[in-house]
Amino acid sequence: MAELRIPALDFQAYLEAKAPIDSASLDRDLFERFRGSLEADRAPRLLDLGTGTGAALRRVLSFAAAGDMELTGLDSDARSLELAGRYISDLLRAQGWRVRERARKAGWRIEAERGGRRVRARLLHGDLLDPGLPALLGRAAFGYLTAHAFLDLLPLARALRILRALLASGGLLYSTLNYDGSTVLLPEDRDPGFERALLQAYDRSMERRCVDGEPSGGAFSGRRLRAELERGGFRLLGEGRSDWNVPASRGPHDAGTAFFLGVLLGLIAGEGLRAPGLDSGALQAWYGRRTADLAGGRLGLAARNLDLLAARE
Repeated sequence: MAELRIPALDFQAYLEAKAPIDSASLDRDLFERFRGSLEADRAPRLLDLGTGTGAALRRVLSFAAAGDMELTGLDSDARSLELAGRYISDLLRAQGWRVRERARKAGWRIEAERGGRRVRARLLHGDLLDPGLPALLGRAAFGYLTAHAFLDLLPLARALRILRALLASGGLLYSTLNYDGSTVLLPEDRDPGFERALLQAYDRSMERRCVDGEPSGGAFSGRRLRAELERGGFRLLGEGRSDWNVPASRGPHDAGTAFFLGVLLGLIAGEGLRAPGLDSGALQAWYGRRTADLAGGRLGLAARNLDLLAARE
């Protein structure tokens, strides 16, 4: 039998394909509560963690903010930040802003003016756990932190101590995380027992992640973060479901959704290759069936995620 071949991951293209699915899945009531607070702020300062290609910052740029706005994006991947800079500049120009850009060693700086208002955006190359982070970000505290599918990669208690130090008193944290690792592919596979075992192996791979010897948030990070917030000096203001729901259709998916689902199949299959006890022949047959489902527009996805809005005590 031929070796299973999984396409190489284009991570930035995956983030862009995922962005509209993320936006559609946000809990509307909770997100509007966050939006309303930022729009009423006369000089909001926001830090987006794990900013990737800047999807969360571009969402914020659609807000009707009352005054000048300062946005900062932090990511450890320079290629993602480069694309984020381009996309944010393009969006601001499309909105009628006068834009100036400067590329620096630590990242991008973007300044925009329109109708007497200003937007300043910094895109910084760095790591939240780096001891040098305060020097990179500057001393002023942020009023808002966003972290979309990011805190699951870090030890939660340690990360919350850092987030609390970055936030002003009463500042808001908006986080979206996977709740319980319950990824389901639709419709049911011809071999449902194998697919369940494969998806469990995929979840276990997230559970095995460690940073400096500490376990990360893992596959149950939403539930764990909710439990950690009060111990970390935060007050939970609200929570809501932000599930991915990609229905199977009778025709081909749009290109972005199809790409997103194809990458996810590859990630699941890749963990299957590394998982002990999974039959390689069954894995190859599964991958062939599911990619055929995708090509025919028959593949859907459901995954449970959780939005949390919290304030620094």
